[in-house]
Amino acid sequence: MRTKWLLVMYLLLINIAFTITPITLSTGSIQFIYAEEWLKQLQPTEYASAEVYSNIDGDTIKVILDSEIETIRMIGVDTPESVHPRKPVEYFGKSASLFSKLLR
Repeated sequence: MRTKWLLVMYLLLINIAFTITPITLSTGSIQFIYAEEWLKQLQPTEYASAEVYSNIDGDTIKVILDSEIETIRMIGVDTPESVHPRKPVEYFGKSASLFSKLLR
């Protein structure tokens, strides 16, 4: 039993080490970057600014971005429903909506 546990831990550590070690593979003019450097390339270097246009509920807003109105659902914010077309207003839904309106 102990040997199986050690083997599993060893394989897990190898997997973690391989995942966080950047590896670059080149084939002709094509270059593949694996791990950290590849993830860094996905990060935006410039951020667009937007103006809050209106509040829909506690976790959804509309913003003006590049002269267009876009609906934004905030990640990491979970509030009770207050305007869902098929669900009743949940407890504290109106309070959550009011709170995000005050953040404008």
